[in-house]
Amino acid sequence: MNNIAKDNIAMESKEHLSSKFAFRVLLALVWTRYTVLPYIRAVVLRLPIVSYFADWVIPILITGALILALPYMCKKIRNYDILFYIGCVLFVVLSCVLYPKNAPYIFGDAWRILGMAVPFYFLGICYDHETHKNDLFWCSLIGVLSMGAYLFLVLSQRELNDDRMNAAYNVLPSILYLIYWACEKKKIRYWLFVVFGVILAFAYGTRGVVVSIAVYGALLLIHNMFVGVFGTTKIIVAVLAIVLICLVVFTPLVTTVATYMSTLFQQIGVSSRIFDFFLEGELTTSVGRDNIREQILISIRKNWILGTGLMGDRVVTGGSYAHNLFLELWCQFGVIFGSLMAVCFILIPLKTLYRVRNNKSAFVIVLLFVCMVFIKLMMSSSYIVDSDFFFVMGFCISSSKYTVLQDSGEKMVVEK
Repeated sequence: MNNIAKDNIAMESKEHLSSKFAFRVLLALVWTRYTVLPYIRAVVLRLPIVSYFADWVIPILITGALILALPYMCKKIRNYDILFYIGCVLFVVLSCVLYPKNAPYIFGDAWRILGMAVPFYFLGICYDHETHKNDLFWCSLIGVLSMGAYLFLVLSQRELNDDRMNAAYNVLPSILYLIYWACEKKKIRYWLFVVFGVILAFAYGTRGVVVSIAVYGALLLIHNMFVGVFGTTKIIVAVLAIVLICLVVFTPLVTTVATYMSTLFQQIGVSSRIFDFFLEGELTTSVGRDNIREQILISIRKNWILGTGLMGDRVVTGGSYAHNLFLELWCQFGVIFGSLMAVCFILIPLKTLYRVRNNKSAFVIVLLFVCMVFIKLMMSSSYIVDSDFFFVMGFCISSSKYTVLQDSGEKMVVEK
């Protein structure tokens, strides 16, 4: 009997390891779904016979990895996580019934909401950074290099000068992760990858991506300078950083640099949009979004108590979302309930940051996810169809179940 029991335990352990590896593959596929996987599709398109199934390649890969990873994921997912998804389904259905004017927009994005965005909550629940950090580094590096090759070598100059907002936001997680990795490893070669990624972000000409990178970089700098032992080296770095920022921001040097970069980017055939906006004094303006904002504000004043319902901002603007998390929530659910929802969305990651404050690696990775999602939601995305938003919510909720302690220099994780 003992031998049989040992064989059963060994079999279960083997199945657990295989499903855990499948989850690593699933996470890698999801992380590179917009950066690397399109290349696989492009290769399949050039193969005889199988080219007819090129559009099914990515869904089949992700679905297969998901099925194999389910045993591992089921051990992480709790009953209230399943209830959360069921609640989302009921909420979407009820919104269609209670707000018939919104129904066409809800039905149009039903798969994006319930089939693509909300399920990322479960990926966040199962994500363990210590286990997957090396995988994400290689996925991020390959993603940035592949997107850079596509941008600089494949596209025509006419296409390069277009605003490629979606592509820029698709590669943003990889760029931020390379910044995190370079700060952790402190080696020159990793910083070279970061420089390439930042140039790539500017070349796409999307302001929200540049802001996300700048904010995350600034927060990392502040965290590295003022957290832990405050020695001579940190004081020197802090002074040099302050002096450099003052030289760039408060002197004509910033205009000189912007002019030079604009000319350089035009010469190599990539978008100089960011620098041109700055030189023309239009960096913070956007005529299209200003019009959307005005329509949303008018609707909020008229329906400030209950709002216009889920996706009501699409009805107000004729098909566009608010491009701002607070305005979107206020328009859809009113000022009171919308504000409560916004506070909940913000408190969840803040609570996680507080709990992992003594673990530097955990703190900066949560900070990465927060910058990756919330700056985008304030400028260029809608929470209800943003898969990264639900991933971060799941990751933060899962992390809030644990308290990170330090004991004799070793990390101990104790479930509350």
